[in-house]
Amino acid sequence: MNGTKNRQSVKGEPVFVRSYDPRWIRLGAAAVQQLREALPQTVAELRHIGSTSVPHLAARPILDIAVGVAKEEDFFAVGQQLLALGYEAAEKDEAKQVFFAYRNGTARRLYMVLHEGNAWNDFLNFRNFLCYDRTAAKRYEALKFSLAARYAHNTARYIAEKADMMQYLQRKATVWSYLGKTVRMVVDRPIGYTHKKETYTLHYPINYGYIPHVLGGDGEELDVYLMGVRIPVEEYTGRIIGIVHRENDVEDKLVMAPPRSVFTQDQIARAVRFQERYYVHHIEACYEKSCGALIWRRRRGVYEFLLLRQKRSGSWSFPKGHVEPGESEIACATREVHEECGMALHPQAGFRKTLQYVLGNRVHKQVVLFLARQSGPVHIDGCEITDHRWVSAKDAKEYLPSGCISHMWRATALLREQARAQRATKAAKAQKSREE
Repeated sequence: MNGTKNRQSVKGEPVFVRSYDPRWIRLGAAAVQQLREALPQTVAELRHIGSTSVPHLAARPILDIAVGVAKEEDFFAVGQQLLALGYEAAEKDEAKQVFFAYRNGTARRLYMVLHEGNAWNDFLNFRNFLCYDRTAAKRYEALKFSLAARYAHNTARYIAEKADMMQYLQRKATVWSYLGKTVRMVVDRPIGYTHKKETYTLHYPINYGYIPHVLGGDGEELDVYLMGVRIPVEEYTGRIIGIVHRENDVEDKLVMAPPRSVFTQDQIARAVRFQERYYVHHIEACYEKSCGALIWRRRRGVYEFLLLRQKRSGSWSFPKGHVEPGESEIACATREVHEECGMALHPQAGFRKTLQYVLGNRVHKQVVLFLARQSGPVHIDGCEITDHRWVSAKDAKEYLPSGCISHMWRATALLREQARAQRATKAAKAQKSREE
């Protein structure tokens, strides 16, 4: 098949988005291996990227491959080799060159870029982010199905109409990729700096700057807050511990701290409030603290606990949520129980347990749990919660991890002990009454 037919086959066919096919991952791996064997050593790395590389994501059946070339001066030689292998040069810009071909009935699209350059990092970050954030992936999938139905015979319009979401997802993927990493920042607004804006003036209580040569959503270098350093500095190397996601702006901010420093999302929110109060935002942090409660009832002699099904993840958990700036543990638990299941919280004395776990080797979670009896009917929040169940510790295995179940058993043991104590007290009072 010659080059002209390759290009027309890929770009001229109707836009057809298929449901996820597990064969795509295997075909991508095979394509990478074939290219690795055929291309010179100046190609530092090859990766399967794009929608067909994301498990459970619908896609157009095109295998996208990133070809990471070690040095820019090697681009021409690698490109010539790809042409010799039957690939057709399709388009080119400053950051990349694209090649097309068909192999065994499957379209391949190769992106030749500088290895570990911005374009390479963008490709990998985009793929990894969609693998991590299933909600974002499903939103992207829904848009693709909708656009494919609307522009089935207009590939250019299909691509143009999804550009805004792709740009948004790339923005989120970029900041997400830095969470937990150690990087260098340049400080251009040190502690004490005054920045006059049109309608207000900012006084910086913490150091603020950017990561050189990394672009944020506004096209400027990616901004960073520096916590845990109490003197003005010109630059700093530290660990990214948080992201300030702005919901009414085109950019997000990173938060850095010294290595081994721990700041939770509520502490970050307080530190950046001097500027972020002017934006709708939420904090994603490496160290997140939540509070909630084991809400219990007794049915037929069995202690049961309230579990809620989270809309975003589909998982089951106790009523709980993130601590807000300046909020106590009890206040947070009280607010979350009321918001998620519509009842008042009356914590029982003598029970405060913590859960600690790590998500995706990035986010360290701490959950503080109190114990309280059901105080009214369950009214779940349909925005975040889709269902609820009353489950005993014995029957909780299919819903919760072992750490959560162990706290259910501890709560059950405490409730049984309290019930025995109450019965003993009641019996003692009855005995004393009879003796009198």
